[in-house]
Amino acid sequence: MEQKSTSLDSIIRKVRVVRPNQRSVDLLDIGIKDGRFARIEPEIRAEEGVAVIDGKSLLAFPGCVDAHMHVGIY
Repeated sequence: MEQKSTSLDSIIRKVRVVRPNQRSVDLLDIGIKDGRFARIEPEIRAEEGVAVIDGKSLLAFPGCVDAHMHVGIY
């Protein structure tokens, strides 16, 4: 029997994702592969990741290095 491999290195579950050009802050899961964001979507199955981390509804800013910045106010 062939063993199914996981597609993601880690999954951060249930974080409030802040994205550019979006008015809403959505509760989503983030899938990470090779140190990069591979998927951002609701309900990524835990079996798809090697490690699963509870995001505890904290904020996530995919693509931002410094969350304390002023975007679009100037």
